[in-house]
Amino acid sequence: MRNKTTIIFGMIIVLVLVLVLGVLIFFKLDLLKMNFSKNNFKYKIGFFIGADKLSVDKFSEYETVVIDVTNYSKNDIERFHKEGHKVYAYLNIGSLEEYRKYYKQFSDLSLGTYPNWDDEVKIDVTSKRWQNYVVNVLGKQISQKNVDDYFIDNTDLYYYMKDEAKANDIYKGLLKIIDGLNKYKPKLIINGGDYFVQRLLKENKVNLIAGVNQESVFTTYNVGDDGKLIYKNQAKDDVDYYVEYFEKCRKKKLSVSLIEYTKDKDKIREVKNFCKKNNYMYFITDSNKLNKI
Repeated sequence: MRNKTTIIFGMIIVLVLVLVLGVLIFFKLDLLKMNFSKNNFKYKIGFFIGADKLSVDKFSEYETVVIDVTNYSKNDIERFHKEGHKVYAYLNIGSLEEYRKYYKQFSDLSLGTYPNWDDEVKIDVTSKRWQNYVVNVLGKQISQKNVDDYFIDNTDLYYYMKDEAKANDIYKGLLKIIDGLNKYKPKLIINGGDYFVQRLLKENKVNLIAGVNQESVFTTYNVGDDGKLIYKNQAKDDVDYYVEYFEKCRKKKLSVSLIEYTKDKDKIREVKNFCKKNNYMYFITDSNKLNKI
Protein backbone atom coordinates (compact mmCIF):
# COMPACT_ATOMS: atom_id res chain seq x y z
CA MET A 1 0.00 0.00 0.00
CA ARG A 2 2.84 2.29 0.94
CA ASN A 3 4.60 1.62 -2.41
CA LYS A 4 1.41 2.37 -4.33
CA THR A 5 0.98 5.66 -2.46
CA THR A 6 4.61 6.57 -3.15
CA ILE A 7 4.17 5.86 -6.86
CA ILE A 8 1.02 8.00 -7.06
CA PHE A 9 2.69 10.81 -5.13
CA GLY A 10 5.68 10.64 -7.47
CA MET A 11 3.46 10.80 -10.51
CA ILE A 12 1.70 13.86 -9.11
CA ILE A 13 5.06 15.61 -8.57
CA VAL A 14 6.16 14.78 -12.11
CA LEU A 15 2.86 16.07 -13.49
CA VAL A 16 3.19 19.32 -11.55
CA LEU A 17 6.78 19.78 -12.77
CA VAL A 18 5.68 19.18 -16.37
CA LEU A 19 2.89 21.75 -16.01
CA VAL A 20 5.24 24.33 -14.48
CA LEU A 21 7.81 23.72 -17.19
CA GLY A 22 5.12 24.08 -19.85
CA VAL A 23 3.97 27.41 -18.41
CA LEU A 24 7.55 28.71 -18.30
CA ILE A 25 8.19 27.67 -21.90
CA PHE A 26 4.91 29.28 -23.00
CA PHE A 27 5.77 32.62 -21.42
CA LYS A 28 9.33 32.52 -22.72
CA LEU A 29 8.15 31.89 -26.27
CA ASP A 30 5.54 34.62 -25.93
CA LEU A 31 8.21 37.04 -24.74
CA LEU A 32 10.47 36.08 -27.62
CA LYS A 33 7.58 36.63 -30.03
CA MET A 34 6.97 40.10 -28.57
CA ASN A 35 10.62 41.06 -28.93
CA PHE A 36 10.70 39.71 -32.48
CA SER A 37 7.62 41.67 -33.51
CA LYS A 38 9.00 44.88 -32.00
CA ASN A 39 12.34 44.71 -33.79
CA ASN A 40 11.60 42.95 -37.08
CA PHE A 41 10.16 45.92 -38.95
CA LYS A 42 9.16 45.62 -42.61
CA TYR A 43 10.48 49.08 -43.51
CA LYS A 44 13.45 51.09 -42.24
CA ILE A 45 11.70 54.45 -42.39
CA GLY A 46 8.30 56.02 -43.04
CA PHE A 47 7.36 59.67 -43.55
CA PHE A 48 3.98 60.77 -42.17
CA ILE A 49 4.43 64.49 -41.65
CA GLY A 50 1.02 65.31 -43.09
CA ALA A 51 -0.90 62.76 -41.02
CA ASP A 52 -3.07 63.66 -38.04
CA LYS A 53 -2.20 62.09 -34.70
CA LEU A 54 -2.50 58.31 -34.93
CA SER A 55 -2.14 55.50 -32.41
CA VAL A 56 1.35 54.03 -32.17
CA ASP A 57 0.24 50.62 -33.44
CA LYS A 58 -0.58 52.17 -36.84
CA PHE A 59 3.17 52.56 -37.42
CA SER A 60 4.02 48.94 -36.60
CA GLU A 61 5.78 48.26 -39.93
CA TYR A 62 8.23 51.17 -39.68
CA GLU A 63 11.41 51.24 -37.64
CA THR A 64 11.85 55.01 -37.90
CA VAL A 65 8.80 57.28 -38.14
CA VAL A 66 9.01 60.90 -39.26
CA ILE A 67 6.08 62.84 -37.83
CA ASP A 68 4.96 66.26 -36.70
CA VAL A 69 5.01 65.78 -32.93
CA THR A 70 2.91 68.88 -32.18
CA ASN A 71 -0.04 66.77 -31.05
CA TYR A 72 2.02 63.97 -29.50
CA SER A 73 2.92 64.00 -25.81
CA LYS A 74 6.14 62.88 -24.17
CA ASN A 75 4.29 59.72 -23.10
CA ASP A 76 3.31 59.07 -26.72
CA ILE A 77 6.94 59.27 -27.78
CA GLU A 78 7.89 56.96 -24.92
CA ARG A 79 5.41 54.40 -26.23
CA PHE A 80 6.98 54.64 -29.70
CA HIS A 81 10.31 53.83 -28.09
CA LYS A 82 8.87 50.93 -26.10
CA GLU A 83 7.63 49.44 -29.37
CA GLY A 84 11.14 49.69 -30.81
CA HIS A 85 10.63 52.79 -33.00
CA LYS A 86 12.88 55.78 -33.55
CA VAL A 87 11.10 59.13 -33.86
CA TYR A 88 12.20 62.00 -36.11
CA ALA A 89 10.34 65.22 -35.27
CA TYR A 90 9.44 67.59 -38.11
CA LEU A 91 10.68 71.15 -37.63
CA ASN A 92 10.20 73.77 -40.33
CA ILE A 93 12.82 76.50 -39.99
CA GLY A 94 12.70 78.19 -43.41
CA SER A 95 9.01 78.84 -43.98
CA LEU A 96 5.84 79.52 -42.04
CA GLU A 97 2.58 77.62 -42.54
CA GLU A 98 -0.74 79.44 -42.21
CA TYR A 99 -2.19 76.76 -39.92
CA ARG A 100 0.49 77.15 -37.24
CA LYS A 101 -0.72 78.78 -34.02
CA TYR A 102 2.18 81.21 -34.21
CA TYR A 103 1.53 82.28 -37.81
CA LYS A 104 0.19 85.77 -36.98
CA GLN A 105 3.03 86.30 -34.54
CA PHE A 106 5.60 86.05 -37.34
CA SER A 107 3.67 86.75 -40.57
CA ASP A 108 5.32 90.19 -40.74
CA LEU A 109 8.59 88.39 -41.54
CA SER A 110 7.18 86.94 -44.78
CA LEU A 111 9.42 87.02 -47.86
CA GLY A 112 6.61 85.90 -50.17
CA THR A 113 4.81 82.66 -50.97
CA TYR A 114 6.93 79.53 -50.70
CA PRO A 115 7.34 77.80 -54.10
CA ASN A 116 4.76 75.04 -54.72
CA TRP A 117 3.04 75.60 -51.35
CA ASP A 118 0.28 78.19 -51.42
CA ASP A 119 -0.47 77.92 -47.69
CA GLU A 120 2.98 78.91 -46.45
CA VAL A 121 5.44 81.74 -46.87
CA LYS A 122 9.20 82.05 -46.98
CA ILE A 123 10.33 83.56 -43.71
CA ASP A 124 13.16 85.94 -42.97
CA VAL A 125 15.53 83.70 -41.05
CA THR A 126 17.86 86.65 -40.44
CA SER A 127 15.35 87.84 -37.83
CA LYS A 128 16.68 87.24 -34.31
CA ARG A 129 13.06 87.03 -33.19
CA TRP A 130 12.47 84.04 -35.48
CA GLN A 131 15.83 82.45 -34.68
CA ASN A 132 15.12 82.67 -30.94
CA TYR A 133 11.61 81.22 -31.32
CA VAL A 134 12.71 78.26 -33.42
CA VAL A 135 15.64 77.37 -31.15
CA ASN A 136 14.42 78.28 -27.67
CA VAL A 137 10.70 77.58 -28.00
CA LEU A 138 9.98 75.08 -30.80
CA GLY A 139 13.30 73.26 -30.58
CA LYS A 140 13.13 73.08 -26.79
CA GLN A 141 9.53 71.82 -26.76
CA ILE A 142 10.39 69.05 -29.21
CA SER A 143 13.56 68.07 -27.35
CA GLN A 144 11.63 67.77 -24.08
CA LYS A 145 9.51 65.05 -25.67
CA ASN A 146 12.65 62.90 -25.99
CA VAL A 147 12.53 62.40 -29.75
CA ASP A 148 15.56 60.84 -31.43
CA ASP A 149 16.26 63.44 -34.13
CA TYR A 150 14.97 66.68 -35.59
CA PHE A 151 13.79 66.47 -39.20
CA ILE A 152 14.69 69.94 -40.43
CA ASP A 153 12.72 71.31 -43.37
CA ASN A 154 13.06 74.22 -45.80
CA THR A 155 16.72 75.09 -45.65
CA ASP A 156 15.97 75.23 -49.40
CA LEU A 157 15.15 78.85 -48.62
CA TYR A 158 18.85 79.55 -49.21
CA TYR A 159 18.55 78.20 -52.77
CA TYR A 160 15.40 80.18 -53.50
CA MET A 161 17.09 83.36 -52.28
CA LYS A 162 20.52 82.69 -53.83
CA ASP A 163 20.21 85.53 -56.36
CA GLU A 164 18.98 88.07 -53.81
CA ALA A 165 21.22 90.67 -52.18
CA LYS A 166 20.69 89.14 -48.74
CA ALA A 167 21.43 85.54 -49.84
CA ASN A 168 24.52 85.27 -47.65
CA ASP A 169 22.59 86.63 -44.67
CA ILE A 170 19.92 83.98 -45.29
CA TYR A 171 22.60 81.30 -45.16
CA LYS A 172 23.98 82.73 -41.93
CA GLY A 173 20.49 82.90 -40.44
CA LEU A 174 19.84 79.22 -41.22
CA LEU A 175 23.28 78.36 -39.87
CA LYS A 176 22.53 80.24 -36.65
CA ILE A 177 19.36 78.17 -36.13
CA ILE A 178 21.10 74.89 -36.96
CA ASP A 179 23.92 75.72 -34.59
CA GLY A 180 21.47 76.71 -31.84
CA LEU A 181 19.53 73.44 -32.10
CA ASN A 182 22.73 71.51 -31.52
CA LYS A 183 22.59 72.35 -27.81
CA TYR A 184 19.79 69.80 -27.48
CA LYS A 185 20.10 66.02 -27.51
CA PRO A 186 18.30 65.23 -30.82
CA LYS A 187 20.54 65.24 -33.88
CA LEU A 188 19.60 67.03 -37.08
CA ILE A 189 18.48 65.44 -40.36
CA ILE A 190 18.21 67.96 -43.22
CA ASN A 191 15.33 67.43 -45.63
CA GLY A 192 16.21 68.65 -49.12
CA GLY A 193 18.42 71.69 -48.76
CA ASP A 194 21.22 70.25 -50.88
CA TYR A 195 22.37 73.75 -51.85
CA PHE A 196 22.66 74.59 -48.15
CA VAL A 197 24.32 71.30 -47.24
CA GLN A 198 26.82 71.64 -50.11
CA ARG A 199 28.03 74.87 -48.50
CA LEU A 200 28.26 73.14 -45.12
CA LEU A 201 30.43 70.50 -46.80
CA LYS A 202 32.61 73.17 -48.40
CA GLU A 203 33.07 75.00 -45.10
CA ASN A 204 33.65 71.80 -43.07
CA LYS A 205 30.57 72.40 -40.93
CA VAL A 206 28.77 69.09 -41.51
CA ASN A 207 29.44 68.21 -37.89
CA LEU A 208 26.32 70.27 -37.19
CA ILE A 209 24.10 67.68 -38.87
CA ALA A 210 23.72 63.89 -38.76
CA GLY A 211 22.11 63.12 -42.10
CA VAL A 212 20.22 64.22 -45.20
CA ASN A 213 16.96 63.24 -46.81
CA GLN A 214 16.16 63.99 -50.43
CA GLU A 215 12.84 63.88 -52.26
CA SER A 216 12.43 63.04 -55.96
CA VAL A 217 15.84 61.59 -56.76
CA PHE A 218 14.73 59.04 -59.38
CA THR A 219 11.11 60.13 -59.76
CA THR A 220 9.14 63.34 -59.69
CA TYR A 221 5.63 64.56 -60.41
CA ASN A 222 3.40 67.37 -61.56
CA VAL A 223 0.04 68.21 -60.05
CA GLY A 224 -2.77 68.10 -62.63
CA ASP A 225 -5.70 70.51 -62.84
CA ASP A 226 -7.78 67.92 -61.00
CA GLY A 227 -5.28 67.86 -58.14
CA LYS A 228 -4.03 64.36 -58.99
CA LEU A 229 -0.33 63.64 -59.30
CA ILE A 230 1.17 62.99 -62.70
CA TYR A 231 4.25 60.82 -62.15
CA LYS A 232 7.36 60.96 -64.29
CA ASN A 233 11.02 59.98 -64.18
CA GLN A 234 13.58 62.45 -62.90
CA ALA A 235 15.96 63.92 -65.49
CA LYS A 236 19.20 61.94 -65.80
CA ASP A 237 21.38 64.98 -65.01
CA ASP A 238 19.46 65.48 -61.77
CA VAL A 239 19.77 61.80 -60.85
CA ASP A 240 23.52 61.92 -61.47
CA TYR A 241 23.83 65.09 -59.39
CA TYR A 242 22.04 63.53 -56.40
CA VAL A 243 24.03 60.29 -56.61
CA GLU A 244 27.26 62.30 -56.47
CA TYR A 245 25.86 64.47 -53.66
CA PHE A 246 24.96 61.41 -51.59
CA GLU A 247 28.47 60.07 -52.02
CA LYS A 248 29.90 63.32 -50.65
CA CYS A 249 27.54 63.07 -47.68
CA ARG A 250 28.40 59.43 -47.05
CA LYS A 251 32.12 60.22 -47.02
CA LYS A 252 31.37 62.64 -44.17
CA LYS A 253 29.50 59.82 -42.40
CA LEU A 254 26.08 61.41 -42.83
CA SER A 255 23.05 59.13 -43.08
CA VAL A 256 21.13 59.26 -46.37
CA SER A 257 17.45 58.63 -47.05
CA LEU A 258 15.16 59.14 -50.05
CA ILE A 259 11.48 59.81 -50.65
CA GLU A 260 10.18 58.80 -54.07
CA TYR A 261 6.74 59.48 -55.54
CA THR A 262 5.72 56.82 -58.02
CA LYS A 263 3.55 53.80 -58.81
CA ASP A 264 5.88 52.42 -61.47
CA LYS A 265 7.02 48.93 -60.44
CA ASP A 266 10.23 49.05 -62.47
CA LYS A 267 11.18 52.39 -60.96
CA ILE A 268 10.33 51.14 -57.47
CA ARG A 269 12.64 48.17 -58.05
CA GLU A 270 15.41 50.52 -59.24
CA VAL A 271 15.11 52.68 -56.13
CA LYS A 272 15.16 49.67 -53.81
CA ASN A 273 18.21 48.17 -55.50
CA PHE A 274 20.09 51.47 -55.41
CA CYS A 275 19.36 52.02 -51.73
CA LYS A 276 20.17 48.43 -50.77
CA LYS A 277 23.50 48.63 -52.60
CA ASN A 278 24.45 51.87 -50.84
CA ASN A 279 22.85 51.20 -47.45
CA TYR A 280 20.48 54.17 -47.81
CA MET A 281 16.97 54.26 -46.39
CA TYR A 282 13.99 54.90 -48.65
CA PHE A 283 10.27 55.57 -48.60
CA ILE A 284 8.09 55.18 -51.69
CA THR A 285 4.61 56.66 -51.84
CA ASP A 286 1.98 57.81 -54.32
CA SER A 287 0.93 60.85 -52.24
CA ASN A 288 2.87 64.09 -51.85
CA LYS A 289 0.90 64.90 -48.70
CA LEU A 290 2.76 62.21 -46.72
CA ASN A 291 -0.36 61.36 -44.77
CA LYS A 292 -0.94 57.74 -45.80
CA ILE A 293 0.13 54.65 -43.90
